Amino acid sequence: MNLRSVTLRLTACASAGLLLAACSIEGLIQRGLSQIEGVDSVDWDFGEEGGGFRITSDEGEVLSFEGDAEGRSTMTTPEGTVTTTVTDDIPSEVTSAVDLPSGLTQVVVTEMTTSDGDAVAVQAEVQGDFDTLLDDLEASLASRWGEVQRVVMAPGIMANLVAGDPDGDVGVTVALIFEEDRDEGMLQVMVFNP
Repeated sequence: MNLRSVTLRLTACASAGLLLAACSIEGLIQRGLSQIEGVDSVDWDFGEEGGGFRITSDEGEVLSFEGDAEGRSTMTTPEGTVTTTVTDDIPSEVTSAVDLPSGLTQVVVTEMTTSDGDAVAVQAEVQGDFDTLLDDLEASLASRWGEVQRVVMAPGIMANLVAGDPDGDVGVTVALIFEEDRDEGMLQVMVFNP
């Protein structure tokens, strides 16, 4: 047997081993999850276009996760549903709650439905002067909501704005987080309706 045929066989064996290992990861995860106390069954279905898994407890409660190739995912639990989408479209609940700064990028929208109420959250990258952005966001909230509270955890780096109706039916939180000495960071807006 020559060196070339030995190399080809070793390469073929290694490739087959990698394929088996990749295929068995699903089995290992299923087996691991099913060994957790209280888990009755685990169903797994992933492919190139997305997929998901479903975990059923001994008591019949179901936790499931579904994702697709476009970046949309949905997690369902006994408490409710959370759907996350990478998009350029900002929901009207958010734009009605607060005037957003222009030039937002990397926008992610999360919608939550629970027994406690519904919520919509938007996370995005934002650029500008931290204090100016915070002042503008607070002024926008004050023009729409009965109560507004400003909490600055770290000046120029991290702050929260909380606004709501006096009766507590609807509310909004705005978080602004920047890196130190940078004019860019993350903006998160969550509108909730109990």
